[in-house]
Amino acid sequence: MGLFLFLGLFSAYVHMAAPSVTTGDSGEFITAAATLSLPHAPSFPLYMLSAKAFMTALPWGSFPYRCNVFSALTAALSGVLIFLLLVSMGGGTWGSLLTTVLVAVSMSYWENSLVAEVFSLNTLIMIMLLCCLAKQAYALFFFLLGLGLGNHQILLFVAPVFLVSLFPNIQDCSGPYGESSSRHAFWPGSRFSLRENLGPGQKIAGATTWKVTNSQGPLSFHYLRTVGLWVFLFLLGLSIYLTLPIRSSSEPPLNWGQPTTIEKLSRTFLRKDYGSLKLALGDTPDRNMSNTARHLKNFYGRLCDEIPWPVLWMAFGSLIFAMIKMNRWAWTLFILFLFTGPFFYLLGNLPFNAQSDGIIGRFMIGPTLALLLSLPVPFQKRSRSGVALLAIFLLLTLKSNFLEAKAFRSSTLVLDYGRAMLRTLPEGSTLFLDGGDDAFYSLAMLRYVMNKRADVSIHDRGGLIFKNPYGPDFRSLTKEQKQERRRRVETSALSRGAVYYSTMDRDVLPGYRLVQDGILMKVDRFAVAKGLSKTAILRSLYPLTPAIYRMRALGPFFPFMEGRYYLSQGNWAEALRYFRRAGQMGRDVDWLKNNLGMDYAQSAYQKLMSQELALSETIYLQWIAFDPMNLQAHSNLGVVYERSNRLQDAVMQYEKTARLFPDAVDPVFNLAVLAWKKGDWPSVVNYLEEVIKRKPDHLQAQGYLKVAREKLKASMK
Repeated sequence: MGLFLFLGLFSAYVHMAAPSVTTGDSGEFITAAATLSLPHAPSFPLYMLSAKAFMTALPWGSFPYRCNVFSALTAALSGVLIFLLLVSMGGGTWGSLLTTVLVAVSMSYWENSLVAEVFSLNTLIMIMLLCCLAKQAYALFFFLLGLGLGNHQILLFVAPVFLVSLFPNIQDCSGPYGESSSRHAFWPGSRFSLRENLGPGQKIAGATTWKVTNSQGPLSFHYLRTVGLWVFLFLLGLSIYLTLPIRSSSEPPLNWGQPTTIEKLSRTFLRKDYGSLKLALGDTPDRNMSNTARHLKNFYGRLCDEIPWPVLWMAFGSLIFAMIKMNRWAWTLFILFLFTGPFFYLLGNLPFNAQSDGIIGRFMIGPTLALLLSLPVPFQKRSRSGVALLAIFLLLTLKSNFLEAKAFRSSTLVLDYGRAMLRTLPEGSTLFLDGGDDAFYSLAMLRYVMNKRADVSIHDRGGLIFKNPYGPDFRSLTKEQKQERRRRVETSALSRGAVYYSTMDRDVLPGYRLVQDGILMKVDRFAVAKGLSKTAILRSLYPLTPAIYRMRALGPFFPFMEGRYYLSQGNWAEALRYFRRAGQMGRDVDWLKNNLGMDYAQSAYQKLMSQELALSETIYLQWIAFDPMNLQAHSNLGVVYERSNRLQDAVMQYEKTARLFPDAVDPVFNLAVLAWKKGDWPSVVNYLEEVIKRKPDHLQAQGYLKVAREKLKASMK
């Protein structure tokens, strides 16, 4: 049955696997595995070596596809281990099988089985650690824990499950409900006990419990020897990090942190560039009760994305019931859920935005796995109703996740993105990358793995991924010094040929004019702007709104840049058509909100000032459709109506804006101005009082209010 399960899962994952590089860190991991390079901290040496071994053993297919298949392989092996573990605990064959498949098609588990990422291998090691505890193979547990940290450090949050084995009062020889199990007992005994009625080195019959104290001192020789062995095996597994300085000294294509010294190796291992306890760069929310509650609410929402809520609540109920029975398996799963779920989520403290949701999704495998393994149905006595319920749960989960997984099978978006940049560059040119993982890693994969365009020079302006032209001391400079160094180096590149940027900042090189060329910007005072005609590849831009955030964040870049081109040409109809397309794809994408909002604001204001009011109205309405809670768009639309002499529409728009934004002052003040023009003094007084209520130090409103009250008194006489 395990063999058939492996073949079924592996076939499904390979069938759905992405054909090449995908969004996020995929391109970096493919490049690292293919070239034995060092990706971003902590450099993931176990993944790098394991994926390289698999790609070498499998001689068919492109390197990116082989790396994706490696994830499929590790995910299928994890499924087999889950199945065997459940059966060994006394679960029925069909119940255990359905539970395993339910885990295998949960959102994050499935997604990470289809792309080149470290999380599928991480899941395999996590399951192996649970199996080690189930078989009391504690020495192997600590070796795998150290080795697994060379794949991803989130396994530190799995380590506390070992603590359950230290508590002898939790039931050992029982199933999940506390009933006796007819099959192999799960954790037949604790490794150690503090019971004082045992003699030195004495055992409990049928268990492996040793006394911790003896007549020689507070700790027995057996205890010290065993713990010493565990520490040694843990460090032995962790020693895989010693491969980093070896590879770094060989100057591989990717060489983050260059950990050739103990200090640099320690910095890489501790993720100092990110902050050791942070998941991503950038500002984080304040740690307070309100944000903690909000994080927990978001965490629950993520769980509901992983598995349908009926499955989720059934799993919660099963886990709590078994914990009340003091069942060791239930307490193990609870600790696994607690540390890899809420505790890790709160510790990461990511900002409250869609980008953070896209980051945190991959870390939901641990808590989802803990909950699903606590489902009661597999452990009931082969009841047909239990198996049928599990089958229903499985169908619900498949219905929720199938289409999203299918998106990977046809995903060429990142590959096309990198190709579009390379096709734009003329021979001998230089490209500076101003940000964006998809730009960095797609080009790294194309350049170092697929050997494309060796004639062009590619550099990232952070000096991390591609060859650093800014000097070895660049990372230690201040922000101002870095900007000056970049300006000097990038200006000198103009003497060697054409210079391009992957950026949306037109002032990235002070003193020089940048003109759009495809999806890149070219430094050339005499260049003519060009659209995407020679580089646009639109095959991956559908469906209209991709469900996967990272695809949703990259996809709009193509129509956005095409819209910018038509905007520079004065073709407003085409520009707005492409901007609308970009907005439909990425309503929750931060970079698009900022940049598209800026283009909308500048264009609409320009047309407002030139009295092209109909076009200004169209732009503001499209801006509001894209960003419904933008104060500037709502308020300025009222100004357009006012200048068009559509005073009733202006009043309605200002009133709507004042309701939507309770702290906004301008729309209320504009209502007061309109009422003033009509001589409606009661309304003027009310509006100005509301302005002062919202902003007590509003000097204009204070001055006009005195006059308005006098006019109101005069009108009443």
